[in-house]
Amino acid sequence: MHTLSFFVSELFLPDPDSSIPTIIQLCLIGAVEYSSVVFCVLIDLWSGIRKSRRNGLKRTSRGFRRTVGKLSSYLTLMGMLSAIDVAIVLSCIFLHDHGVSTPPPFLWLTSMGTAGHILIETKSILENLEQGPRLRSLFKKMWQLYRKNRKDATF
Repeated sequence: MHTLSFFVSELFLPDPDSSIPTIIQLCLIGAVEYSSVVFCVLIDLWSGIRKSRRNGLKRTSRGFRRTVGKLSSYLTLMGMLSAIDVAIVLSCIFLHDHGVSTPPPFLWLTSMGTAGHILIETKSILENLEQGPRLRSLFKKMWQLYRKNRKDATF
């Protein structure tokens, strides 16, 4: 049976034995996180346009401006979280080079911000889709199945 530290180290942290430097790996992880937030906002925009067409509502510049404002606020917060993460990562690298044991560097705050933004956009997309109640019901059943069977799962 693997522990939580196995999953954190094997799935989420950069591989120090890789030929790609840790900093490059962290930059790639960050790029994927930023791209996923932008992608989710664009999907939300698409689902909002579909909903307005379906309901016969006029699409105005105000709605598009709200999407741009939302995206800029998300990216501003992500940038602030990334700046803090970069300071932490550089501190870990500096301390490690001077013999102090530190946790492996990772973009923890950026990842949590990404997860939060994706959850917000997922909820917004589900609200825009006409299948929203049906999908929410499906997710609720999947969650209940997971909770019921997680005690039996071994890794």
